[in-house]
Amino acid sequence: MERPGILIEIKTGNEQVDLSRRQADIAIRLTMPNEPELVAQLAGKMRFGLYTVPAYEAFFGMPKTLEKLFPHRIIDHSTLGASQLQPWHGIVSNHPHVAYRTNPSVCHQWAIQAGYGIGLFPNYTTKIFPSLIPVPVELGIEAPIWLVSHEETNKIACTRIALDYIRDRFFQGSCGMVFLIP
Repeated sequence: MERPGILIEIKTGNEQVDLSRRQADIAIRLTMPNEPELVAQLAGKMRFGLYTVPAYEAFFGMPKTLEKLFPHRIIDHSTLGASQLQPWHGIVSNHPHVAYRTNPSVCHQWAIQAGYGIGLFPNYTTKIFPSLIPVPVELGIEAPIWLVSHEETNKIACTRIALDYIRDRFFQGSCGMVFLIP
């Protein structure tokens, strides 16, 4: 985005920024906010699937159904908390072979890369980590992606330009992680 005077600063983490306290102008969230002063636009949906590495598959095989997943080792990411991910939490809570559970996303990814087991990732993961391979077990898990801003900062031209730019990236599919709602 080539707009003089606009700085895009991306902060990632598991804590939500408080838009009412102006900790950020725009947030991308997997849950719709319930604060009345926040404006939310549905940008798309992120799908999730199971992934592992070829070394794990070579040693343990590849499950083809949910039932065949239960003898396999599971790597859990404990901060995946969106309500849309509850089916995964149900699988993990009843699974006899949770081999590794971590909070940071990078540790989750490292554990999968090291061949410790099978884990849940957004469907764009193989674009970032091409060594991961999808596990052909369909979970049907997806989460909406919301662009959120405060009603006051939403009126500022720079914020509108940035919102339009981000929304356009989703609609053009250049984010590589969503299918879009027309």
